[in-house]
Amino acid sequence: MMKAKLAVAMLCALGAGGAVSAQLADPASVSTDGIGGVDLPSSSVAYVEFEVGEWLFAPAISSESQTIEGFVGYYTGDDVTEASITALWFEQGVDGWEIYSFEDGDPGVAAAHAMLARDDDKLFDEHPWLGALGHHRLAEGSIEFPRPMSVAAPLDSKWQATLQSSVDPKGVLSTMVAVGAEVAPELPEIGSRVWERLGNTLPAPVNSSTATSVTPGGGVIVGGGGSTRPVDPRPITCEVRARANQTVDLAASAAGLDALLDELSFAASAQLFNAGVPATAPLGNFCLWGCTITRDPCSGTGAWTLKSNVPDNDGFRCNYSRSGTRNWTKSGLTFWCCNTCTGSGTENCTEIDACILVGQIGCPPGGCP
Repeated sequence: MMKAKLAVAMLCALGAGGAVSAQLADPASVSTDGIGGVDLPSSSVAYVEFEVGEWLFAPAISSESQTIEGFVGYYTGDDVTEASITALWFEQGVDGWEIYSFEDGDPGVAAAHAMLARDDDKLFDEHPWLGALGHHRLAEGSIEFPRPMSVAAPLDSKWQATLQSSVDPKGVLSTMVAVGAEVAPELPEIGSRVWERLGNTLPAPVNSSTATSVTPGGGVIVGGGGSTRPVDPRPITCEVRARANQTVDLAASAAGLDALLDELSFAASAQLFNAGVPATAPLGNFCLWGCTITRDPCSGTGAWTLKSNVPDNDGFRCNYSRSGTRNWTKSGLTFWCCNTCTGSGTENCTEIDACILVGQIGCPPGGCP
């Protein structure tokens, strides 16, 4: 549980309601405002995040190019060990989505890597805390070299050959967890489930002794011989049972995860950039993609605070911020059991504004004119 709690501890240290970024957005475009200056578009845009099982997928947003650069995935469940992989970076490669893991379970490490890899430190500015964690890591120089992943474990894991050749990869994964090997919890089951829901079939378990099931006491039986993992103290909910009974095929899991990330990228682009969703994308059908968490633009109140005053060609670039609040809502259907996603609330945020004032020396204290 220590790795899962690390990000929360860092967030508390930074302040959950504090500024989400130490640096403000560069202009994607400029337009003359007719009063002697140039207005820059505000960086306060709506943000979406996706809850698939107990993984959350946070898109890396390039406001300049209007694209989704990838996703930071972070695991929020309790089914972890010290070796569990709980923070990932997903990026589009030549042959599909590529996955990278980090030894540290803090998703801020993945965010910092994304900022460096994309040379864009504003990718997560609209996330309520991920951008702040990434900036904190960059400021400290506390970053990691990413490790290429399969859908289940690092590619350099000594277990990869066994995993790829086994007729019971789920049993191998359970053994890996038991001996303290690095495994991404739930991700193989998610990928296989998506592949099934897209109309494909998975290989049947070799026999009943290799199937995975939930015991009446809440433990998970893995393989023959009655070996069990520690009893899960949580009630046997639909979600726990569905995941435990999900057959895993690693090739299908990889293909399903690719389809999932394609769809999440389409959905994020549609909501953030009005890009539209292809007619072939079955967004929302059969609870295929989980819950969507939508955040409204930040609405600030009170006076603007001048954050930076930078010479810019024939004028000054003025960057301002002020505290505010915004609403968030959760919608859609849960991934495993198709229950209605519920939840809403209000959170603190930082509204940002910027402008270039031509022919002036310095920036006015009260905000952009």
